[in-house]
Amino acid sequence: RQIAKLKWGIQVGAYKTPEPAYKIAKIAVEKAPDYLFDGHIRVVPLDKGKRDPIYRARILGLTKRQAYRACRILKRRNINCMELRMKQPLQQLASAQ
Repeated sequence: RQIAKLKWGIQVGAYKTPEPAYKIAKIAVEKAPDYLFDGHIRVVPLDKGKRDPIYRARILGLTKRQAYRACRILKRRNINCMELRMKQPLQQLASAQ
């Protein structure tokens, strides 16, 4: 696959602590392995100012097709899912951290 095409991901939940976020992301990969096996699980904190951060469960490094098809499967299995278009491919995000 071309790196430039891996600008998509999905979000499958947001939690008060990182542990359940990671757990639901792993479950999502198990429920839609054909589309998510090559993805990268990331628990992304969102700082909410004075309030505690929330931890977003994401699987990144997907193609648009993988993201949309995975969400379709996950929603059928009662797992919340939202497709995400990243501004940069995953490899560039990793090197920027």
